Amino acid sequence: MLSCACAQEVCPQGPPAPPAPAGRRPRFEVADVFRLWGERYRTEHPLWPDQLKVMSLIQRCRTAALGSHLDRCDACGYELPSYNSCRNRHCPKCQTLAKDVSCRNARKISCPSDTSISSSPCPTR
Repeated sequence: MLSCACAQEVCPQGPPAPPAPAGRRPRFEVADVFRLWGERYRTEHPLWPDQLKVMSLIQRCRTAALGSHLDRCDACGYELPSYNSCRNRHCPKCQTLAKDVSCRNARKISCPSDTSISSSPCPTR
């Protein structure tokens, strides 16, 4: 339960999120904000069906609503339950994972040290 400085035991607005120190996870994620205030936002602001779908997927990402699986260590047999992700391109959790994977893959590519890479503006713009 979230508590704040107001007189109520638990404030429906929740406490303000302090900035996250470098290298640490933020107190609230986008999914938390959607879970706390998404219903109210949807009643006050009309959204397109695609936007509603994305909001719903982000809310449910890595929760029991999308199911789970067991990650098992081949060496010792230790099992760790993991919730499934939504894999939506707008989801910050899923895109962070995709970014980490692409960075790991980029490190595996070997290039000669004298190779230079340059970019130019797209001619179609």
